[in-house]
Amino acid sequence: MATPSQPQNTALRMIEVASGEIGYVEGPKDNETKYGAFTKHNFQPWCGSFLMWCANKAGVSIPSVVSVIDGEAKFKELGRSHSTPLIGDLAFFNFTHGTIPQHVGLVVAINATGGLVCIEGNTSAKNQSNGGQVEKKARAPMFVTSYGRPSYTITKGTPKEKEVS
Repeated sequence: MATPSQPQNTALRMIEVASGEIGYVEGPKDNETKYGAFTKHNFQPWCGSFLMWCANKAGVSIPSVVSVIDGEAKFKELGRSHSTPLIGDLAFFNFTHGTIPQHVGLVVAINATGGLVCIEGNTSAKNQSNGGQVEKKARAPMFVTSYGRPSYTITKGTPKEKEVS
């Protein structure tokens, strides 16, 4: 296992952990992952389980997002839900332009036009919210229902607003 280069409980550490998982593929059974095993929700859609696993490895405490609907609601209840993203936020998505989230990813960059780059579990080009892989994806903010902001430790070098990808 690689030695962490970023401090625990920071957005940069969360991104580092998630980045190390890019390319992971579920299986051999549908929705079978180490992330689902970690959250005790194996064989279920696992975008939220992926982020829970990453948060645990990064020393970040977040509300459970295993159910993205309940996770978004908990961020709102805690006053940690926002409409403008920061690097390290969790982006809750609805790809049918509805208001109920179907998927969640980690914001790792925001480009000059407001487009997002996220690392996501259980996605692919064939199925945006149940695709079976960990990928880094460009996302339009029009699909975001809200952003959940973890309570990261602020450290020197932690991105505060935007990065250009």
